[in-house]
Amino acid sequence: AWHASAAEPELLWSYEAQSNLYPSPLVADVHPNPGLESIISDSEVREMLCVDAKGSLLWRYSGGWTRRLTSGASLSFAARDGAGTLLIGNSDGKLCCIDAATGQELWTRTVGPIEWGTAIWADLDGDDVDEAIAGTQNAIVALTATGDPLWTRDAFEDKPVNISGPIAAADLDGDGHVEIIALDQSGPFCVSYDGEVRWRRITGDQFQGAPVVTRLVNDGPATILALSGDSDFVYCFDALNGEPVWKCGILGLPDAYAAGGLAAGDIDGNGSTEIIAPDNSGHVHCIDHTGTLRWVFATDKATHSAASIGDVDGDGEIEILLASGDHHLYCVNTHGRLEWKYQAG
Repeated sequence: AWHASAAEPELLWSYEAQSNLYPSPLVADVHPNPGLESIISDSEVREMLCVDAKGSLLWRYSGGWTRRLTSGASLSFAARDGAGTLLIGNSDGKLCCIDAATGQELWTRTVGPIEWGTAIWADLDGDDVDEAIAGTQNAIVALTATGDPLWTRDAFEDKPVNISGPIAAADLDGDGHVEIIALDQSGPFCVSYDGEVRWRRITGDQFQGAPVVTRLVNDGPATILALSGDSDFVYCFDALNGEPVWKCGILGLPDAYAAGGLAAGDIDGNGSTEIIAPDNSGHVHCIDHTGTLRWVFATDKATHSAASIGDVDGDGEIEILLASGDHHLYCVNTHGRLEWKYQAG
C-alpha cells in the first residue's frame, strides 16, 4: 500500500504473499477493524487472504482447490442482509462463497472451471437480494445467494460457449432487470436475467479478457468495450443489440491476465469517456469516445500492465495508475506524460 498525496508515493506497508498474485486485489471495508481490507488471491499456494489496513493478515481461506487460484473475489453486501459475502471460483470447477469478515466458508458448488474469468454478484430478479453468477470456461451459471441453481447457459444454437475472461452485469435497457455480458472467443454476447440469449456478435476476431460496460457520453446509450485477442483492436459495441460502433487499432495484443484489461472514464472532464487500453508489449493507449487514438505511453519494458483511473494525489486532476509487469507502478497524466514511477519489487 502507498500514500500517493505527495509528488511520489510513500510506502505505508507491504505484505509478502507466498506466490504470484494474478488478479487485482479487492479493497473494501469488510471487517470491524479500522480502515479498508485487501482480499488477495495467492495463486500457487491456492489460498485467498484478507489483509488489514496496516498490512497484517486477518484470515486465510483454502477452498480445497486442486489448481492454482488465478481468479479474484467479488463482494456483495446484498446477498445476506448487509453482511459482506465473497464469491470466488477456481479452474478446478469449484465456486466458493465465504463470509468476508471471518473467512468462514458458507457453501461450495461445482459449476465448471474459472481460470482467468470471474464469478460476480448481481440482483437478477429485482428483489434486492443478489444472485451469484459464475462465468466458467464453458457456461454462465446462475445460483441463488445460498447456492441453489437457477439456470445455466452453456450453448448457442450452433456451438458451445467458450469464455476465457471475466463477465459483467448491468441493466442495459433500463427495464429493471440485469443483463449479463461476456466475451465468447468468437465475440461478445448478452444473456438476460433468466438465461436467454439476447444477442450474440461474431466479428471474425478472437476475443479475450473482460467486457467493459459504459456510456461514452453523458446520458448516451450503453456500450460495451472489448479487446480482440488476435488482431490488435479495441472494439466498441452497442449494448442493446451488439452492433459494432467503432474499432481502434492498438500496437500489440492484449494480455490474458484478468487484471490487464480496459479501464474507462472521463479523464479530462469534457463529458465523454476515454478508454485506457494496455497491451502485452508495454504500450498503454488512450482512445477517445469516437474511437480515435489520442496518445500512447510506453513502460520501460515490453510487458503487460493493469490500469486504473482516479485522482490519486488530491489535486483535482485525474491520473492513470499502471501496475506493470516490470515491477513498477507508473503514474501518468491525462496527456500520457509520466508524473512518477515507483519500484515495487
